[in-house]
Amino acid sequence: MSHALPCPDHDAYARQLTDKQQLLDTLFAGLDVPPLEVFASAPQHYRMRAEFRIWHEDGQLCYAMFEGGQKASRATMQRIDR
Repeated sequence: MSHALPCPDHDAYARQLTDKQQLLDTLFAGLDVPPLEVFASAPQHYRMRAEFRIWHEDGQLCYAMFEGGQKASRATMQRIDR
């Protein structure tokens, strides 16, 4: 039994990134949030490189992003105004 990993189409990276941005813009359309910031990666070796969460603490909503191998702490959180 072969368990081949999917092979992304590197030539389609720009289109995939634009499609993903448009999908997220649509999903967040009714919310009062700042505009989406997009940071393109190199078209190869870009998958699974970041982990992030929406964090709830003391009635506050935060966006939490992690450095490789680290866990969230207050210093890594950014408050999102509702």
